[in-house]
Amino acid sequence: MELKINSHEVGDVVVVELNGELDSFSCPELRSTIVNLVDQGKCKIVLNLAGVEYIDSAGLGTLVGGLKRTTEHGGQLKLVNARSQVEKVLNITGLVRVFQHYDSVEDAIKSFSESQSPA
Repeated sequence: MELKINSHEVGDVVVVELNGELDSFSCPELRSTIVNLVDQGKCKIVLNLAGVEYIDSAGLGTLVGGLKRTTEHGGQLKLVNARSQVEKVLNITGLVRVFQHYDSVEDAIKSFSESQSPA
């Protein structure tokens, strides 16, 4: 199954909707999407994983690479709505502690402004 990628902006945050399988065949497209966004200065990215049915090691590597790229450019990459299979893989690999994960796109978007407010 292929991976469908759609994105839209909410203020200065880009929400990327993923549908399908995030594997070695589909990862280059997601990697390219993230690189292009960061190159355009759009470094606040929410990946909506609600439609991701399967993820393999290449998919995990792409997520980690995206996180690294956004943070190197002063942004963040946050995950939303991981299905049980994807959540299980994130837990087993320990990556659940690396990524900020939210239950809704709205909460993830809101967290960007909260993380920038003065303490």
